[in-house]
Amino acid sequence: MNMYLTESLSGENFLKKEIKALLRSGHYRSESDFIKDAIEAFINERADLRTEIAVEMYKRREVSLGGASDIARLSIEEMKEVLVERGIPLRRGYKSVQQLNERTKKLKEIRRA
Repeated sequence: MNMYLTESLSGENFLKKEIKALLRSGHYRSESDFIKDAIEAFINERADLRTEIAVEMYKRREVSLGGASDIARLSIEEMKEVLVERGIPLRRGYKSVQQLNERTKKLKEIRRA
């Protein structure tokens, strides 16, 4: 059994040691920077998770159909299909300019985060 696996199985927190090594090497400024990067990389590789995030945000009115399709990396038509298959009603447009501005502001905040 290799040393990496042995230490992992022996109860030592080898992942913590790896993160600390990356911090010391200067690749990350903080553990939270590493965790954020790791989560982004993980979600980037998982189309199913991107779709789940998009659906949940759409259901909660945090993003528009276009925003959801961007998050899921699907065309608007594909995103519509996903929503309809799940029984989620499609929203059509905004009721006021104020609502449009609020949604635009919220989307910008999400993209900056």
